[in-house]
Formats: sequence, C-alpha cells, structure tokens
Amino acid sequence: MPKEVVFAKHGRTVVLTLNRPPANLVNRAVLTALDSCVERAVADKDARVIVVTGGDRVFSEGLDTAEFDTMTAKEQRGLVLLGQKALWRLEHSPKPTIAAMAGKVFGAGLEIALACDVRLASEDAQFGHPEISQSLIPMFGNTYRLEKLIGRSRSRSLIFFCEPIPAWEALEIGLVGRVAPQGAILEEARIAAGRIASQPENAVQTAKVAMLRGDEREFREALDGVVESLAGLRGWKQRANPGRRSLNRE
Repeated sequence: MPKEVVFAKHGRTVVLTLNRPPANLVNRAVLTALDSCVERAVADKDARVIVVTGGDRVFSEGLDTAEFDTMTAKEQRGLVLLGQKALWRLEHSPKPTIAAMAGKVFGAGLEIALACDVRLASEDAQFGHPEISQSLIPMFGNTYRLEKLIGRSRSRSLIFFCEPIPAWEALEIGLVGRVAPQGAILEEARIAAGRIASQPENAVQTAKVAMLRGDEREFREALDGVVESLAGLRGWKQRANPGRRSLNRE
C-alpha cells in the first residue's frame, strides 16, 4: 500500500495515518494514497470505524504549495479534482469516520478533518486556513463544509483573517467535538471508535446516509465553483508574485 498513508487495523477499527513528515503536507501522492486507503477500509467487511490521524505531533500543515506552484494549470486542476474526489469518498464512507488531530491542522489538513464525521483534538492542536495569504482558497470542499459546520461569520473570519485558533476555541465554536490531553489523542480516538463499533452497524450506517442525503446537490455545486475559480486565481497570483511562474503555466 502507498507509504504516504499508513493503513493499520486494530480490531474493528481501521487507522489511516498521514505519513509525510515532518509536516504531513498534502500533495498528489497523499491524496491518491488516502483515496486508496479509504476505499480499502470501506471494502473491509469486518471494519466498522475509520480513524484518520497524523499521529500525536502534527495532523497536517496543509497543501504542499511548493509542489503545487511547479504544476501546469492542467495539473493544478487535476489535483483539485483529485482532492475533492478523495474527500468526497471519505465523507460518504458508509462507515463512520473520526479525525484524531494533534498539532497543526491547517489548510488541506483541515479539509480532510472536516470530511470526517467526528473530530477529536489534542489540547495542543491549532486550526486554520492560511490559503488566502498564499493567493489561494480552500479547494477541496471547506468553502462549503466549514460554513455549514460553524456558521457564516466564524467560517469567513477563519478564512479571511488567516489566523489559527487553539483547540479550546475550536471546541467552543463546534469545529471539534472533544479535546483530549496532550499525548492522549490516539487513545481517545480508540475509545470513541470502540463506542461507535459497539452500536448496531445497520442503524449507524442508515443514520449516516440520512444525514448526508440533503447536502449532495448544493455541495456539488459548491465544488464546481471552486474549480471554475482557478483561472481567476492564476491571474491574481501572477500579479501578486510576478517573479514566479506558478499558476500560469499551461
């Protein structure tokens, strides 16, 4: 299996660990591996819950912008579509998903987290969307998911100000559901996964499908809008960074 995401099974729980140290920056290889591992976990008849984590130090510091900036416009669009596809699969997994987060949870990392059903954070976790400061925007779904989760004012403040918030504030605004002591996030995720796995499987999956059903058309339209915005971002980034070739090579 791909090395960028480590697949491990513990009883009825599958743990997917982002594995691109030191910052777990998200690139094509990470997204491809995540998509493949989620597909494998969903196909595992014995697995009941999927945990996504970066370990007990960092979840992900976001998109690998250095790699993104070397891509042609066609390659960048392909990466955006791949990310949207991978997180759609994660979000629509019939098996409940848990994001177990420590350290920095930024940009594309926060997008992965919001595609999960339950979010658990270590008390040292920080959450943010720095994309606008990089002449980008959240590209994999958080222009929709974030506002739906925490409301218009808070989501737009998080995206526009590019300032991270601590775990306690993320808990207060509903971005995460629980905060664990530093160093205990994986154990907290194990306990949470066990509780979910102990419930009747059909009831859990039926409830998840019912909760997702109302969002699909509006969310798809939001994703299409992100892809369409890339051309405008290319032109802006070239003007903001005239010495760089990024976002302007076909």
